[in-house]
Amino acid sequence: MSNFDIELSETEYQPSVELTSTSVTITDIKQISGDCYKITISSGSAFFIRAVYLQQIREEELVLNATFSESFAWDLVRAGLCFSAEKKGMEYLARGEQSRYLLSLKLAKKGFDKESVSLALGYLENKKYLDDGRFAEAWLRNRMISKYEGPTKLCIGLQSRGISRDVASLAIQRFLIEYPEEYLLVKASEKFLRLGKKEEKLISALQKSGFSWQMIKKHICSMS
Repeated sequence: MSNFDIELSETEYQPSVELTSTSVTITDIKQISGDCYKITISSGSAFFIRAVYLQQIREEELVLNATFSESFAWDLVRAGLCFSAEKKGMEYLARGEQSRYLLSLKLAKKGFDKESVSLALGYLENKKYLDDGRFAEAWLRNRMISKYEGPTKLCIGLQSRGISRDVASLAIQRFLIEYPEEYLLVKASEKFLRLGKKEEKLISALQKSGFSWQMIKKHICSMS
C-alpha cells in the first residue's frame, strides 16, 4: 500500500482510510484544548487527534505546512482513530459507569480496531474517567435493587463483566460495610419465603445466591 488519503469525519466515529497519495501536508491546524488538535490535510480532509496517541510524530512537529511520508501519515490516522474511540467511549461513560472489558466490547461492535480501543481506554483510565473499581461499586448497588446475593455470587457477577478478582473483592468488602452479609441474607430469605420456598428449597436457593453454609445455618436456626 503506497498511496492514501485520510477521511476522518467530525461527526462519524469510525474514520475511513482511502489510498490515493504517498504523502500528506497539514494545510490547517487548530489547537482545540491541551493536546487536542483539529487538522486539515492536503486532500481537504479535516479530523481531530490527541497528541498523546501519536507514536512516531512529535507534538512539536504538528505545524502548518508540515509534510509527512506514508508511514508517518499513518500515525496521524491512528491518532484520529484513537481520538474517535475515546469520544465514543466518553458517550457511554456519560450514561453510566463502565468496566474496561464491557466498554471495549461496545467499541468493537462500533467497528473500532483493538489497538485504537486499547490506547483510548488507557487514556480514559489515566484520566480517571474509566475505573473498574468505581464500576464495580456502582454495579453492586444497582444489583441490590432487584436481587439480594452473597459475596460469592457477587464476585462471580463482577468477574463475568471483566473485573479482576482483586478489584471485585475490594469493592465487595466496601459494599458489605454498608450492607452486611447478614442483612442481605435475611432480605434474600424473606423474598424466597414469599415465593413459597421452605426448608431444603430455601437453603438451596440461599446457597445458589452466594451465601455461605455457615451463615445460612445460623440464619435457619434463628428462624426456629
